[in-house]
Amino acid sequence: MGTTVYAQCACSEQGTSVMLGSSRREHGQVFYQPQACNACRSVVSVNLLAECLCPNCGSSDLERYGESVTAAPYGRWHRLVGWVTGRSKRDQAAINTLGAKSVATGYCSALRTTYGVPRQLEKCPKCGQRTLKFSFENLYS
Repeated sequence: MGTTVYAQCACSEQGTSVMLGSSRREHGQVFYQPQACNACRSVVSVNLLAECLCPNCGSSDLERYGESVTAAPYGRWHRLVGWVTGRSKRDQAAINTLGAKSVATGYCSALRTTYGVPRQLEKCPKCGQRTLKFSFENLYS
């Protein structure tokens, strides 16, 4: 299940909707994450499971918004090692902290990474100021 977030800056009247995650139909094939395109100066959803290019202009000059936490490998042996070393608890604590700092989070199973869209103001690609704010819009499947 994916999340749609709304990116709004004071420099423009109209914001834009961007996606985090993927639908059930596209699971494992795409995983969208909000990024700033420095070439066309827009906020876009970029598929992390393909070549990371701006869907508007095709540029690779992108900046990712937010943070990510990569989980330890998951399997019988890895669970035992994670339990013994405490890595599993550290991973879960990092994911919980990321969730508290984010408007929305999404887990990409192909990359074994949880991505977050930040609560704090971010740099707007149009005006260059830290006035871009993300807000939760809806869920999609």
